[in-house]
Amino acid sequence: MASSRHRAEPPNLDRFLQFIAGDDLGLVLRSHLALEVTLNAVIEADTQSGIRDVERVGFMAKVDEATRLGRLPGDARPSFVVANKIRNDFAHRLDARITEERAAEFLASFDPTQWDGFMFRAHQAAVAGTTRDRVGFCYATLFIIAASYGGLILEILASMPVQENEP
Repeated sequence: MASSRHRAEPPNLDRFLQFIAGDDLGLVLRSHLALEVTLNAVIEADTQSGIRDVERVGFMAKVDEATRLGRLPGDARPSFVVANKIRNDFAHRLDARITEERAAEFLASFDPTQWDGFMFRAHQAAVAGTTRDRVGFCYATLFIIAASYGGLILEILASMPVQENEP
């Protein structure tokens, strides 16, 4: 019989309920999944893609393919690398959490000098926010970059519910 020394213990009920209570896990995994679904759509829509079964390809290979196709800017790759590190932390460790170090690494992977207006102000607000705010800003920024460069931004905006203005 193999030693259980390296085997993770299942969480108790209280711990399990914390996992599904809308904590950082949901932020990271859902945000990462949204990025991956977006990259899948971008790659599948491009007839020049060499990938036939996008579901079987790893996340960074999708980033590289979208970049090769001109559907992502090459300078965004470091940000996708950090996003994937954070996702892997959460996907493979029961005790994962968003750390200040990872949030700082994620935020530093962007070059805000390229931004003006709204994006620059949003970046400055994220810098001043909580660790969770910074990671959320970074995932949202990658989603916008992938949707914009991938040609999906209008479709994504069009699918938003219409809000009526209050008098």
